[in-house]
Amino acid sequence: MVSRSYNGMKEALQLLGLPDYPLSFVPGRELKLCGHHLREEINEMIHHWMTDEKDDFYSALSKIKGIVSKPILTEEELDLLDSKEEWQKTLGPDGGVMFTRRQDGPPPPQEDDDDEEVIDVNPDGTRLGSSGGTSGSAARKESGSKAVSEQDYYALLGVSATASLQEIRTRFRALVLTAHPEKGGDPETFHKLNKAYSVLSDPAKRQEYDAER
Repeated sequence: MVSRSYNGMKEALQLLGLPDYPLSFVPGRELKLCGHHLREEINEMIHHWMTDEKDDFYSALSKIKGIVSKPILTEEELDLLDSKEEWQKTLGPDGGVMFTRRQDGPPPPQEDDDDEEVIDVNPDGTRLGSSGGTSGSAARKESGSKAVSEQDYYALLGVSATASLQEIRTRFRALVLTAHPEKGGDPETFHKLNKAYSVLSDPAKRQEYDAER
């Protein structure tokens, strides 16, 4: 079970019934599987096998299978897959874009105010919450004035109304580092920040929002 090569580790994972992609393996330094750092867990499992602690070995293996059942991919890793429809965007701990497998089957219909860059989801792939109700331009016309009066997206992100797209992106990325639920932030607050960013980062949506302010 102890491997000192990348290919050897892939073969060992296959024999254990574990996925072997994406895998980042540097003997003695790093073992990252499906986006999760598992060097300690794998070493613990190997220790149980070598000391003939079979129950503990299978318990450790089951734990690892549970972790890798929720893979987290980078955009480069996703590009190497044949099927991309079952994956959705999320934010990694550093605020970068990552991808998790959808938990609710096929992709839901695209709503007009979905952001193409960031989606309101937790790291495990579940959505933080949905706004419900009517979607699309009709809904915006019904509630546009009320929504605008209740929430100033510029103030929420802490930028001026004349801020450039780059300034908005930079500010949002900084806020994500503390506001993301994985960092201990409040899901509702993060939802509002994400909504503000989805509007202000899209030129057409931003122009419509500015016209209604």
